[in-house]
Amino acid sequence: MHKRSNENTGFLYSNGLPIPFTPAYFQRIQPSEVANENALRKQYQENGFVYLKSVLDEKSVFNLREAYFKLFDQVIFKEGSAIKDGIFSGTLQYLPSAHGHKDHPASRFVLTDEFEHFTHSKALYSIAATLLGEDVVQLKCKPLRHFYKGTEVASQAHTDYTYMDEGTDKLLSIWIPLGEIYRWPVAAYYT
Repeated sequence: MHKRSNENTGFLYSNGLPIPFTPAYFQRIQPSEVANENALRKQYQENGFVYLKSVLDEKSVFNLREAYFKLFDQVIFKEGSAIKDGIFSGTLQYLPSAHGHKDHPASRFVLTDEFEHFTHSKALYSIAATLLGEDVVQLKCKPLRHFYKGTEVASQAHTDYTYMDEGTDKLLSIWIPLGEIYRWPVAAYYT
């Protein structure tokens, strides 16, 4: 989901469709307190989400991003910038697709040792176990979403459970941005 360049419209756009930027669909969210496990679990149960900051080692996140970006042609990065900074040049290597592209580097990267090691971090297991209140097992499906700034393609509204059900009604999705978030975080609600 992204905001178009005309910020006076009062809309954000997802896959070209306008979503009114109003409290009915978006709310400012505050970071959750990780230290209090009971309060964190309660917040997750009441709201259906938590917003956690600085739980993962920042260096490991940026190392993962750099390893991922090394799979791309350098044309997508701003001339003179470092790959690890991920500064987009405005030139697309792959045309955005609503459902991914089998030749896109994301399809290969999720099979690498670096990605596998990162997704099996103790911190992620600990968060999941805390929120669900029991031992956890990681599912095989670990998608990597990649969006180009300024395009109208984004992840469509969906429910992860519908395509990740593996015999349980307990499912937790953890979304990890591989870079800085410069705008205040919001939770989007689709009706």
